Amino acid sequence: MKPSIQIQGLGKRYYKGHKPSDTLLGSLLGRGSKGSPFWALKDFELKVNPGEVLGLVGANGAGKSTLLKILSRVTHPTAGEFEIRGKMGSLLEVGTGFHPDLTGRENIYLNGTLLGMKRLEVSASLDQIIEFSGVESFLDTPIKHYSSGMKVRLAFSVAAHLRTEILLVDEVLAVGDVSFQEKCLQRMDTIREEEGRTILFVSHNLSAVRSLCSKSCWIDSGGLKALGSTDSILEQYLETQLSRAQHMPLSDRMDRGGDGGVRLTSLSIAQPGGAPLISGKPLQLVVKYSAEAKYVGGKVEFRINVVNAYGTFLTPLSNLLAGTPLVLDGTTGEFICSIDSSPLMDGHYSLDIRVMVDGQLQDQIQTAHSFEVAEGDFYGSGEHYKKGRTGIFVPQNWK
Repeated sequence: MKPSIQIQGLGKRYYKGHKPSDTLLGSLLGRGSKGSPFWALKDFELKVNPGEVLGLVGANGAGKSTLLKILSRVTHPTAGEFEIRGKMGSLLEVGTGFHPDLTGRENIYLNGTLLGMKRLEVSASLDQIIEFSGVESFLDTPIKHYSSGMKVRLAFSVAAHLRTEILLVDEVLAVGDVSFQEKCLQRMDTIREEEGRTILFVSHNLSAVRSLCSKSCWIDSGGLKALGSTDSILEQYLETQLSRAQHMPLSDRMDRGGDGGVRLTSLSIAQPGGAPLISGKPLQLVVKYSAEAKYVGGKVEFRINVVNAYGTFLTPLSNLLAGTPLVLDGTTGEFICSIDSSPLMDGHYSLDIRVMVDGQLQDQIQTAHSFEVAEGDFYGSGEHYKKGRTGIFVPQNWK
């Protein structure tokens, strides 16, 4: 049986600081200033068999999204070739494949047409798409008036219910609310179990990758680093990420997202005075940053996700969630998050961090810091929980 997706020597080259020509003729002829070249994807080889659900993991900037854009024909490769066998649906950036001036209903039919489907075929799935998306009351409203979450819900519903043999899903699911993310994962599980579709699934949610994908590939610096069982790949990937977080200064990290107007330069976590981290004891997180002058005075949100050694999200830390509005008061500075009693059980943890200014993502780093927590008496009861079970303690009262 021939592969559903076959990739040979695929490469995509971009130019740092590339500025296109100001004229139409110059743009058509490729004129304009070019910066230094870099390969987002290079010499990439992969085969995906029919019915296979393949997870794609890797740090920000590794080439995962570039690969899906090429396979979806959103962008053209610079080198190499690929072959797709079967109709393909994709869910990439928010709003990709939607026309902003068309209504939600019209865009559903537009997507079906782009997939080579007849109107009757789309109509047969219309009720399911509408019900799953939860945007019934806005279905005849132009897409340009939808929020990001509404666009994601409709886009996923279209991709998941129109009958395609291949489905590409990018990290865009992270935009939706938690309940809808769970709904999407359940739908993809149904697709895997009952419909036998081929799926490429890109996500930083490693728990979702583990539950959906029996096989995964690790993409690093635009190339295929490793391919194998999901458990094996995630173990290798997490080990490398944790080692990088321990030994590489945050200011040197290149695997980051955001606009870059504000950059995180360091992240540390410790008990006051620098004592080792112990369950139930106070702790402080210190975030240092540098910013362009135009962002000084902007409203800032820090979101720090605490993740266990298996990549499972445990709890968020956020100044907005805590009801503490903050502003950037200089081009350099630091913010401190204090916790009176650390709820973390003993074990190994890491922190994912992002910073938003006036609602715009400026910097984002996965596994920005890793650390160990030692066993402590969180409840002051003298009782101890089973060692090796990472998680969080919850304050509680019994009667």
